Amino acid sequence: MNDVVKELVKRLEEASEGSRELDGDIARLALGWEQRTLGGAGLVWYAPNDPHPKAVAPYFSSSLDAALTQLDDGDRRQGVEIYIGTDSTTVVLDAPHVKSIVTETASTPALAVCLAKRKREALRARASQ
Repeated sequence: MNDVVKELVKRLEEASEGSRELDGDIARLALGWEQRTLGGAGLVWYAPNDPHPKAVAPYFSSSLDAALTQLDDGDRRQGVEIYIGTDSTTVVLDAPHVKSIVTETASTPALAVCLAKRKREALRARASQ
């Protein structure tokens, strides 16, 4: 995990709620989105391999629906469990390629998904080295 992603993980671990700043950083640093100027529209977001501009980055850190869009087919095939409690949410992602399970707890469901996905990506990167 590079230092930029480590810092993002630290901020996700410390967050008590989602924020637009976290959403932008997840989009840019973890998912490869870019911000560009588009004429009079100002700054817009572009997802990788998508030529259509978006006015804002998805609400990854505050919307469970948006957070779940970060999970790829491999994540969904290998298993995703979400346990929503009164004070926190735990997300479990199976990581069979490294014979491991990623379990992360955060104050909201969306933050827990974001955190588990970042940690699982770090495991994948280490396994492929």
